[in-house]
Amino acid sequence: MSFIYATAQGFVSPDIIRKHISMWNIVAFGATNTYPQQSKYLMDRAGIATACVEKLAEFIEGNGFADPILASAMLNDKDTANDMLTKTARCLSLNRAFYWHVSYAVKMSDGLATVAPYKMSLIPYEQVRFIGGEKEGCHGVKVWDDWANASAELMPSPATMKTYTMYDPELAIEEIIACGGIENYCGQVFYYSEMEGIYPDSRINPVWAETDAVGNLGDFTNNFIRNGFSASTVLIDKRGSGGNEETRMANNAQVQQLGGTRNAGGVILLEGDLEVLDVSSKQLDKDYAVLKNSLKNDIIERFSIPQILVGRSKEGQGFPNQDELTNAFVYYNGVTAKTRAKVSAQFQKVLRDWYAPVSISKDYSITPQSFGAKADIIQTPEAWAVLNTAEKRAYVNTEYGIELVDENAKSTAGNESANPEQAKAQAQLRGSVGGVQGILSIADNFKRNIITAESALSILMEIYGFSKEVASQILGIQATI
Repeated sequence: MSFIYATAQGFVSPDIIRKHISMWNIVAFGATNTYPQQSKYLMDRAGIATACVEKLAEFIEGNGFADPILASAMLNDKDTANDMLTKTARCLSLNRAFYWHVSYAVKMSDGLATVAPYKMSLIPYEQVRFIGGEKEGCHGVKVWDDWANASAELMPSPATMKTYTMYDPELAIEEIIACGGIENYCGQVFYYSEMEGIYPDSRINPVWAETDAVGNLGDFTNNFIRNGFSASTVLIDKRGSGGNEETRMANNAQVQQLGGTRNAGGVILLEGDLEVLDVSSKQLDKDYAVLKNSLKNDIIERFSIPQILVGRSKEGQGFPNQDELTNAFVYYNGVTAKTRAKVSAQFQKVLRDWYAPVSISKDYSITPQSFGAKADIIQTPEAWAVLNTAEKRAYVNTEYGIELVDENAKSTAGNESANPEQAKAQAQLRGSVGGVQGILSIADNFKRNIITAESALSILMEIYGFSKEVASQILGIQATI
């Protein structure tokens, strides 16, 4: 599926077509091969469209994966599974599709060499085009970062355009052999779309004209302010020439200075037989406000999203109360539940064959978004045990704003960090209801052999700031462990 654009009556309308570009042997995404770029451009220009897309992404992502071990698993050099979920949700919320690049590693199993995915990353949606044509079908993709020709390079070269086959672990070993080894293998691309066919239409496609109009209204407002006629009254010279040519030219020059913000409210003085004409924009302002509000409502309805979730309240009402916000969250969680389940299924398709296990429970479900609630890894101490020191510190820094210092900087005699700010934050955590519950939960999980003594001590010392002696007393063990 592809698109062509036709301009009519001042707005752009996308018409669905199919087009093959034989030069590169790809299926074009639009008549100019830039449909996703244009879709993103329209969204970026319309604030309400951006708000709706971002809110949809937020609800698709929810509170992350329910399994905290899976959530913190590293899927590439910098992204955890939750990071990948965030990026994927953002792409899907606008484009209704996404692409993952999957790399493989060779492993031995029962004396046989097999391959398994070991890295995955999100490919920018605008960069991917399918190989082939409608008749022979699509058997891979080509990735280039400049289909819109934004740079000086008019044609993609083999060095800048990359070619991948579609995700299929069973074919990976053959492809690795064919290219001369794993070191030469570029991997595969996993593709998911909410629609049948190769290219789905954008989420804003049904409100394409409305989104374009909202963006144009912003241009109109800005241009009107910068260049518009600022006076509210025009004086008409009934004599035609203003008395003489010299006077007429002087009057015209004075009128030309009445435009723009710097000259707003200016006064013009003309002499002679004059008629006053009111050119105030009061009615225009009313029509403009009605039109702008109507366009925004159309876009919001396209996303089936409660207005209060994108910062808009019902006319004549103030800021919504907590019950209204909670109900809005519950409603939109229901609207997006099916999408979350489908995204979860896509992660499972790749991660179930992962080179190393990324989840003990094999639970790939996504926790729904909730108003005023947040998942906390401390309440599931078994997840803490699989994190390395850097990951533990990064988690605490992000979630609690506690800057964990190196172990050498921790006080050994007292029960708090030598860092005053960290010590203060840890003291507040220990004294809070949630902090106390967390400590009790850690001790209970240790007694039931859910976590090891080393892991329990690590949590109590690094997060709560207890010395090793005090932490050992809480767990009822010897401080020498």
